Amino acid sequence: FLSQEESKKLIHLGAIEGYKRSGGVGKVFSDGTVEDKVIEGRTSENAWCHQECMKDPKAVEIVNRIANLTYTPEPNSEHLQLLKYEVGQRYNTHHD
Repeated sequence: FLSQEESKKLIHLGAIEGYKRSGGVGKVFSDGTVEDKVIEGRTSENAWCHQECMKDPKAVEIVNRIANLTYTPEPNSEHLQLLKYEVGQRYNTHHD
């Protein structure tokens, strides 16, 4: 689905967006923001493709390809989540 060049591009764009430890949603505040929650079963890092990432033509092309494959228009989907794993890291099965 992705070429090696596209994969490298997304990894790079994730670094620009800023990888952070994967977590969960904690307390929801009255202004609608949420507290980040550390979850022991998630030791990977993730970034969301939404700001600088979505200004990149290659990222937009990939998101459009996903939209076409899933029949889900881009405005009706979440931002692309980019996960990064080092040896020994994990993102355990969970239910939202």
